[in-house]
Amino acid sequence: LDTRLAKLESNLVEAIEKLRTNSADSGVVIDELQKEIALLRGELATFQHKVQQDGPQGPPVLEPPPAGGPQLPSDRAALYKYGHERWKAGECSEAVRAFMQLADKHPDYDFADNALALAADCQLRNKEHGASLRTLKIITQKYKKGDKMDDALVLMADNFSALGQCQRAILFLETVVKDHPTSNRLKEAKRKLRKTKAACKN
Repeated sequence: LDTRLAKLESNLVEAIEKLRTNSADSGVVIDELQKEIALLRGELATFQHKVQQDGPQGPPVLEPPPAGGPQLPSDRAALYKYGHERWKAGECSEAVRAFMQLADKHPDYDFADNALALAADCQLRNKEHGASLRTLKIITQKYKKGDKMDDALVLMADNFSALGQCQRAILFLETVVKDHPTSNRLKEAKRKLRKTKAACKN
């Protein structure tokens, strides 16, 4: 929100400069920007107040893997392959068990963030939205320089949409569109953004 507010304030300065050159629609642009800035300031104040009430948040914690099941491979590549096969087969509980163990035992593995994204996808399928969001939070905080940020943002939006929190879903989809223009999920994010915005008006 801070970043978006700074960008809008910069756009407002540019619009005022255009007004000096007698641009016909500058007044309308300035009004729109001022309204959006006021809205964002309100959102930011609400968010900061909530953070103060909730207290300091610690680092995200991995969900404990589901109990039971066969012994998992100890080799990280074999463990990822096993989890991926279970995910493809729709065996989500077993896939989550494998992926969570991989992320816990081998956090620096190249596919650790992939494993978390697939685990979060399974948790979403199982309507475990809180668990899915906590898993995705690990990606956005611990693996934010990795290549799964766009997947995590889309999955966060899917979770919030399923929870009926369309405004939050919109924020995550807008972030994909603005910050990940080369993502292979860009077309999907734009489609979901249009659909979610339309649904939010009803």
